[in-house]
Amino acid sequence: MDKKATQQAKGVSPISGTAPPKATQFGQPGGNKQNPGGIPKYVRDIREELKGLLDPNLSISDYQKIVKDAETDSGLRGVFATAIVKKDYRTIIQLIDQAYGKPKESVDVTTQGESINPYAALSTEELRALAGK
Repeated sequence: MDKKATQQAKGVSPISGTAPPKATQFGQPGGNKQNPGGIPKYVRDIREELKGLLDPNLSISDYQKIVKDAETDSGLRGVFATAIVKKDYRTIIQLIDQAYGKPKESVDVTTQGESINPYAALSTEELRALAGK
């Protein structure tokens, strides 16, 4: 292991050569407060409520009942049920993404499915000729 890696492992900054003050490190009372407790509790509660609304055993009549009781239920239940009844797919998809997370998307913008390796179509002999061997 080189000297720089050893210093980093000991908490020494490769830029300044010293460790940051203990009081300003992550997790310390006066330290960097960048997401100290993770996801806030209210966000977790919203996600759990949304997952409960996505129960496949609920029927349209169940959602219609939730729409009628929207004033007594949470606003989230009313919004979701109204979107189901009115078939507002954009809102439904946004709420599902909020509950379960958005799936990873990949888009091929430049190659149109073709290989980006310009040498992929060449034979071994052609590659050797290009390499000068």
